[in-house]
Amino acid sequence: METVFICGGKSEIEVNRDKIQRDRLERIRNYCSKSRNNQNIFHKLPHRNHFNFVVSEKHKFIICYVPKTGCSQWKDLLLNVLTVRPVTSSHDISLFNHSIFKFLNEYSAEERQKTLNSYQKFYFVREPFERLLSAYRDKFVGKTTQLYERVAKEIIHKVRGVGRDNENGGRPTLAEFTSYLNQLPDPSSWDMHWRPAHQTCYPCAIDYDYVGYFDTIKEDADYILKKLRLDDQFQFPPFRSQTSVMLETHFSQIPLDHIIKLADIYREDFEMFGFKYPASIKKLFKDWV
Repeated sequence: METVFICGGKSEIEVNRDKIQRDRLERIRNYCSKSRNNQNIFHKLPHRNHFNFVVSEKHKFIICYVPKTGCSQWKDLLLNVLTVRPVTSSHDISLFNHSIFKFLNEYSAEERQKTLNSYQKFYFVREPFERLLSAYRDKFVGKTTQLYERVAKEIIHKVRGVGRDNENGGRPTLAEFTSYLNQLPDPSSWDMHWRPAHQTCYPCAIDYDYVGYFDTIKEDADYILKKLRLDDQFQFPPFRSQTSVMLETHFSQIPLDHIIKLADIYREDFEMFGFKYPASIKKLFKDWV
């Protein structure tokens, strides 16, 4: 039988998870206080920068979606907690369905601030290269949506040139995709699937209660559910991704200068959240890092 030590009414596991959260949030706050990060952009551009914040008025919490960090799993798990009316469960329901979910950009400025001040708030982050590869594979390998078919054509025309649309099945290679990203201005305006996390949930502008990490998603999610007092109804499903083992295979096929530029674009995510360069990526840098 497993022994669980109790400290001040909490199990040893709970105390450890509390400390992990405190340490993560302290790191982020310290980083923000020392940087010239975008503390004000969140409030200056409310309709662009609040539409991925889903609000549960009944349970008084806000989840900020960073795509490719387990958002779909959260949506599936808490579907009828997050929706404004009962719906039939379906994985195909969009994360951004404004007819059934309540988003922060639907509130007035005064209501938004009041909600942010009084509700519990959380988000999840993921090592940037792994998240980027996951987004690429999700949108440009295999079945995709009409929107990302159009994005694929835009990438191909910009990088590959006119008249070569059918090469690689009409989809951009990872090298073409990363070349396209490296040519785009202002990452804060990028598609959310590859926008840096700190420019998606704005932790330098919002005082979050919890931040989860993708590599400990099950433990972090169950901890947050308990804090939201939903753990008696829900448990986050076991979840494993194989993307991390694919990093070297995929990124070794693209030019080193693409990787270096991407590392610079995502540098604040690495530093703010304490991510280390994956060993499979670091070896590609040679003496650069």
